Amino acid sequence: MESDEQLVHLIRYIHLNPVVAGMVEFPEEWRFSDYSEWIDQREASEAILQIRDNFFQDGASYREFVGSYVQERDKPRIARYLFDE
Repeated sequence: MESDEQLVHLIRYIHLNPVVAGMVEFPEEWRFSDYSEWIDQREASEAILQIRDNFFQDGASYREFVGSYVQERDKPRIARYLFDE
């Protein structure tokens, strides 16, 4: 990792792997993931909270960050180019 931003994107990538692979519909459904800890659905370790809270206000804002990638990925390609801000 060359930056903290890359770390956050890597964590999101890992959390979304089972979704992209079609194994679950939502990342919190993957029982082997700590995603539920990141979004405050399960008690999180101090390490997770420390990393998350450096970049996000809370679990809901991390969930929104993950969801924004899914929404962008699912847009038809032409819409991404036409409506990119």
